[in-house]
Amino acid sequence: MKKKALYYKFLKVSLLTGFLMVIFQFGTFLHLSRSITQQNMEHASASVSQITEAVEKSFAEIRTAAYYLSIGSTIENYLIPEDDYELYKNHKYFTQTIDSLVKGNNYIQDVALFRSDGRIFYHYRADDTLHQVLRLYRTEYETRQQESAFRVIYDEEGRNSYIACIQPVRYLTRINAYWRQQVGCLLVIMDKEQVGAILDREGEDSIGAICLMDDGGRLIDVRQKNKRLEYVDEKAPDMDMQSIRGTGWHIGYILDYGAIRNRYIEFRYMVFLMIFMAFLLLYALLGIYNTGIVRPISDLYDQIEHVISGGLKKRITMNRDDEIGQIAKVVNNMLDHQTEISYKMLHTQQQLYEKEIEAKENELRILESQINPHFVLNTLQCICGIATAYDVPIIADISVDMSAIFHYSLRAPEIVTLKQELDMIRHYFHIIEVRFDGKYKGTAETPEEMLYMPVPKMLIQPMVENAVQHGMEGREKGHIDIRCLPVSADAVQIVIQDDGCGMEPGRLEELQKILEDEEELHRSSLKLKRIGIANSCLRIRNLYGASYGITIESAYGEGTAVKILLPRVEGGSGE
Repeated sequence: MKKKALYYKFLKVSLLTGFLMVIFQFGTFLHLSRSITQQNMEHASASVSQITEAVEKSFAEIRTAAYYLSIGSTIENYLIPEDDYELYKNHKYFTQTIDSLVKGNNYIQDVALFRSDGRIFYHYRADDTLHQVLRLYRTEYETRQQESAFRVIYDEEGRNSYIACIQPVRYLTRINAYWRQQVGCLLVIMDKEQVGAILDREGEDSIGAICLMDDGGRLIDVRQKNKRLEYVDEKAPDMDMQSIRGTGWHIGYILDYGAIRNRYIEFRYMVFLMIFMAFLLLYALLGIYNTGIVRPISDLYDQIEHVISGGLKKRITMNRDDEIGQIAKVVNNMLDHQTEISYKMLHTQQQLYEKEIEAKENELRILESQINPHFVLNTLQCICGIATAYDVPIIADISVDMSAIFHYSLRAPEIVTLKQELDMIRHYFHIIEVRFDGKYKGTAETPEEMLYMPVPKMLIQPMVENAVQHGMEGREKGHIDIRCLPVSADAVQIVIQDDGCGMEPGRLEELQKILEDEEELHRSSLKLKRIGIANSCLRIRNLYGASYGITIESAYGEGTAVKILLPRVEGGSGE
């Protein structure tokens, strides 16, 4: 009965698996068909992007040529000549310039120049059709102010059109009556066939039609491939567009979805064949599963029931090398090692208890270590009192400074104001001046509005100590300058500058590498248990993020500057 129940359950699971496989196949087909369609659309879009870039390049070349033709004394003197000889000379030079320009650029069809004084306009090629079109626009380009742009000009019937780059010519060479006035208008006519050759890209059957549109949305040039474009004077509803930068014009294109769908018809037939083969394979596997899995599992179940009913000393006997035989071995191993596991659990509990006792002992040692700071503070106060009694003010002052620094390092919170930090540094500066007989001095300056900005405690003192110990000790005299400056609306910088011996280039490069590399910074902070530059930099980054930290600049023999970058956080109005 148990074997039958297991068999029917496995049959249900197999049928459900087969049904899910069919669903998966259909889902896979739909997903891949969409993916193929999307890839073809992306490929077509990428092809249009390349076409757009080529058109942009041709427009940019035309605009550049028009700009350089429109500036300079030659064209200005040609438009406003001093005499007929000057007109003839500049006309000849201007014609030669345009001739070389047209021959060197395949996208230029013609060049025209309208004069603001209404005299005969210049026309490079002897093209009567284009000449008649240009005559229609004489009033507009001779009398009206123009801006640099691309426009389309038409003949009287509106059948023939030309793409023109409009470039006004303003008098800029010297100050006179025409200074900064528009004295003419230059038109560079593009070769539409060359532009059409860019649009008519071969080998891309996913694009049904592609067209060039001006800034008013009018179709200027249409290239139909596998699909007829029915919209002539307006943008088609299913048309996508890409902008031609700097012109306001667009490249419009329509995808041929029929050509795209034809690419995965064979794949669809293959999917149906795979579904049929999957059903045949499922039927064959069902018989294999019955003899190879269902029956052995039923036998294993009977033996496990026998072990449970007969006591833990019995074992399962199955002479199989497959996974079912391995399960039987695992069950036997579990029974064999039960006593050993129980022993390990007791041993682990004992170790946890010992660690708990050790932790309590560490807490006691920490409490004992807190007694020593009170003793040091009391001793410093005692020294101060003795120095005052024996009239030795310098010792009393140093004792007060040491007491203030020691009390600050122990009692102050982890985040203090910049004013508190600088007050502690001034105590440290006084000790240095006394210790080195006034050879080394220090100053600290900061804007009033930054005094109550929150900063980490004991941030500046390690930098000052490094400056004294490594930068100035042994020199005749030295100075340490601390400046606090805002660098942006969100950040401030504390600069500790000394005029000591500086750092050797190799040591400077090594230290800069540690400060820039996060892994090296952690390694150095663990290696050096005292507070130093690496530890201070790590504190800043842990508090404020990787954008802040410490940088070092040094010139050997001249001095060192340590720069601390912190976020600008507004503090209170007082301590």
